[in-house]
Amino acid sequence: MNWLNEYFLQKTSPLTFYLWAYPPLSFGPEGPLAPASWRLSHAGLSLTYVAGGKVEAGGREYTFPARYEGTQQPCSLSGASTDETGRPLIRQVSIIAPSSFNPDFTVRIDDAFTFSPVFAPDGGPGFVGTCMAKEDQERVGGSGMTLPWLFQGYLSI
Repeated sequence: MNWLNEYFLQKTSPLTFYLWAYPPLSFGPEGPLAPASWRLSHAGLSLTYVAGGKVEAGGREYTFPARYEGTQQPCSLSGASTDETGRPLIRQVSIIAPSSFNPDFTVRIDDAFTFSPVFAPDGGPGFVGTCMAKEDQERVGGSGMTLPWLFQGYLSI
């Protein structure tokens, strides 16, 4: 069961979004190295429903899909992954409903990652997704092997 269908139909707000992100393995002199995972704070991230809308530009009308959006503030980081400056590594999350632009639900993280969540087959609210980092997609013919990131998480109300 895809819980996002129900949440979008009922315009449930807010949702709590929990996420763990696993960077691809890197290779050292003794073999693969597993880098530390990124994660949201233990309390998760609150996502608010934003209704879709229409915009006219250049004589054409465009429909923007409904979405859930949330931004993690530095003061809410108890136990969350941060960079050297104390900023959260996962700052902004959007879940976008299917539209003419994207056929599936799409999770977007910090304008760097975009993936379609695949929900647990047992009907639970857990999901998994994979995607390449934006900088890996822009790099063409790199010297090393590029692997996708792995995302795991779940939603609750």
